[in-house]
Amino acid sequence: MQEFSNQRRMRLTPWALLGLVAFSVGILLFPFPRFTPVDREISDLLHAPCFFVLAFICSAGCRHLLPRRPIAIGAVVWLLLSIVGLLSEWLQGFVTRFPSWNDVAANVTGTAAGVLWDQSRVVHRSTARHGLRAAAITLLFAASVDPSLAIYEHYEQWRAMPVLASFERRRELQHWTVNDSRISRTQSRFGDGTKSMRLDMYPARWPGAALKPARDWSGYGELVFETWLAKTEIAGSPTAEELDLIVKVADASHNGETQDRYHKTVRLSSGRKQTFRIRLEEIRTAPALREMDLTRIVQLQFFILRPQQTRTIWIDNIHLE
Repeated sequence: MQEFSNQRRMRLTPWALLGLVAFSVGILLFPFPRFTPVDREISDLLHAPCFFVLAFICSAGCRHLLPRRPIAIGAVVWLLLSIVGLLSEWLQGFVTRFPSWNDVAANVTGTAAGVLWDQSRVVHRSTARHGLRAAAITLLFAASVDPSLAIYEHYEQWRAMPVLASFERRRELQHWTVNDSRISRTQSRFGDGTKSMRLDMYPARWPGAALKPARDWSGYGELVFETWLAKTEIAGSPTAEELDLIVKVADASHNGETQDRYHKTVRLSSGRKQTFRIRLEEIRTAPALREMDLTRIVQLQFFILRPQQTRTIWIDNIHLE
């Protein structure tokens, strides 16, 4: 009877492990509702621990199939689950998820940690066992540092209100996305603080950068930001002295149409600091068929239209008053 039970377990184990891997891939590919930035960072933080558990279960289960070759089993489990982690991230690009090389690294690292922890259970020397477990914990910690710091930066952004962006914190640029542009933190040209954001906008349809700000703008009266425009050589003209910068604000209910958001052009003059003030009442009443919800602002964007060559501006001290 005991032999029959063991044989049955040997037959069922591969199918159970395959089902577990398939379930895990399904979770990775499931098109969850739109994540907030914090939700996305928490999801990134969970990648390594989840693959740690998956690898540990698979390694322990497969080890019973070939008990005399634990190292070979561990290596095969690490390789196969690393491939699963890579392919699942690639497939996320087809199901409205957000593939990331950082997530691939976290999957591979978590898998290695899970295999090492399982391997520690079969070694006899205590020093080797403790060493393997220490290596597993170190790998998990290393994979958790970046998403943990990113989550903390969201807390710092919330705590800094009514300052939306000062660029004094090293990780502030994580809140920005770019379109045909490049952003960087540089020495400030304004005298307020030590850093500002340099925005290089390349020749394209509408290059620029967008901020996912702290959401609740209610209770304030104005949006304020400072700029500095660099002079640019243009054929037929010694310098470009002015530039039209478009400011866009959208809330969580924005339907993608131009008339359903705030949209304004401000004129920059080169070689000097300029401070712009936009009344939040103007932003609130900008949509044609409704009022913008100032408690759910999700985007503040700066961009220009069809530049003939790269234009550079500095932006700093974006805040509410």
